[in-house]
Amino acid sequence: MRVGGTPVFMDSVIAAMIAEFQQLCPDVRVDQSYAYAEELLARTRAGALDLAIFPMPDGSEPENLVFEPILPGLNVIACRVGHPLMRRAILTPADIAGFPWIAPPVESPLYRDLQRALEGIGTADFKISYTGGTLSSVISVLAGSDALTVLPYSVVFMFRRQRNIAALSFRIAHPKRDLGLLHDGRDDRNPALKRLRKFLTGRFESLAQNIIKHQREALWLDGR
Repeated sequence: MRVGGTPVFMDSVIAAMIAEFQQLCPDVRVDQSYAYAEELLARTRAGALDLAIFPMPDGSEPENLVFEPILPGLNVIACRVGHPLMRRAILTPADIAGFPWIAPPVESPLYRDLQRALEGIGTADFKISYTGGTLSSVISVLAGSDALTVLPYSVVFMFRRQRNIAALSFRIAHPKRDLGLLHDGRDDRNPALKRLRKFLTGRFESLAQNIIKHQREALWLDGR
């Protein structure tokens, strides 16, 4: 199966699920590639991808394709465990403004999310200390410095067991979009693809419930 997706979600969430799936279906080969929304749409429509996994704005209906939402979007400000801001009970924009930022690649939707979030808290003039790296390098720089970045909360949630990064209890603007599965709607021709879609949908149902519980208990200290 040819599966494509955005780098952040593929590396942090999807790859581990594919490994679980292959434990159940060891004869299935997955050819995975990276791209962003526009290219993923084009490649799926052209038949070059069997399945694309990426976030799409609410209400978007790609022509002649099926998009199945599997996880509501939520961005957070991420930092290292033990960051000075983690010790503050209440955070203000002024507290955050003095720290440098890690920026995603400019073609990533997260780069625009970072700009939007900082504009929303009144920090138009911000210092970028690192940019353009892979998710692995971003996590390494984040965990080893006092820099901040914007990441999907699901990514931070998946890294919680490593105990190296965390999310600040500070709400930022987030575009209305969902992570989802894009395909041509004809996976009856490919039983393995149908099984993979069903497997991913089930895993994300469980993940969404755990994320919501964790948000209430550990992220939003105001209880909302």
